[in-house]
Amino acid sequence: MLRGSNQPLAWASVRNLFRICTATGLTETMANATTQELSYKVPRITLQPKQGIQEPDLQSVLLQDPASEIRRRFKAITDDPMYRHFVRIPGRIIGCLDYFGVDFDRTAVSDRMRAYYLFIGVVDHAIDSGEVGTGAMILERFDSKKTSFDKDTSDSNAKLMTEILKAQITDDIYPLIRDNLSELYREVVSERAATSLKSYVEHRKAVGRLTADQSYLMIRSLLGGDNQNVRTFMQQVGEVGCLVDSVIDLGPDARLGLLGFRPTTMDYARLSFWTLRKGLGLWVRHLRLTGLFFGAIVDNIRDRFRMQHSVVERSKIDHRKDEAASVA
Repeated sequence: MLRGSNQPLAWASVRNLFRICTATGLTETMANATTQELSYKVPRITLQPKQGIQEPDLQSVLLQDPASEIRRRFKAITDDPMYRHFVRIPGRIIGCLDYFGVDFDRTAVSDRMRAYYLFIGVVDHAIDSGEVGTGAMILERFDSKKTSFDKDTSDSNAKLMTEILKAQITDDIYPLIRDNLSELYREVVSERAATSLKSYVEHRKAVGRLTADQSYLMIRSLLGGDNQNVRTFMQQVGEVGCLVDSVIDLGPDARLGLLGFRPTTMDYARLSFWTLRKGLGLWVRHLRLTGLFFGAIVDNIRDRFRMQHSVVERSKIDHRKDEAASVA
């Protein structure tokens, strides 16, 4: 949670948005947005590749029933409350595509977005938990398009989701996705090294923009017509989403030593103001998406606090283990 008088700044932004939605009579669209979100089933894993998507190397898995094991592991991740926010993102993307009148394959879009955003959620959690080699490990695995669900993969959610994501990327865009992931990783590293709020915010916006653009590239071939407006919209939403994350995370990240600067009270105020201004600017241009926007903000706040609590609890456990080892 944010320290001292800084926490009300974040919550005030949410309360103000809620009051605006209520005043315009649009909060009822949240119920409609919920029905647009898909029920997430475990992905189909077959031995036959289709439409240029790489066949998973299931034979290399040291298990009697590898496909069932992968489904079980994937379902465990999707059912984890820590990743609930990421599970819901694909449904909201589908709602936005409907809003823009795009003709698309709903099942294929859902499968790809589900793999992508669960990958983002698992990797984000791993990095926040202090697994500093996660980024380099992922880029190394992306050196090869061939998927590998081996014993080593079964020991790590991040490795598992990396291979599941690779299996959802078509050959024609694989090099582009791999290169963009490298750029995204550089931005994440630069974000942690930022020495001022302004630099930090610019890197955060870049992370959000790149993350959203990756998702668009993964589904571009499934969309009918010219959809540059959809791509631009997704990039803008990605920026705002990362700013909302930053309002929530700035205090905890500072306390955990994850920032290259020490944020002041004025920094919290500036960040909250910039986030509210950019978010409201996007909202007023797309009022019909109020339910989706507001639901995403609420989910983001609730689930980010849940993830931070998990990281703190893990840190306490590790600390107790270190103390026990030193006594022994």
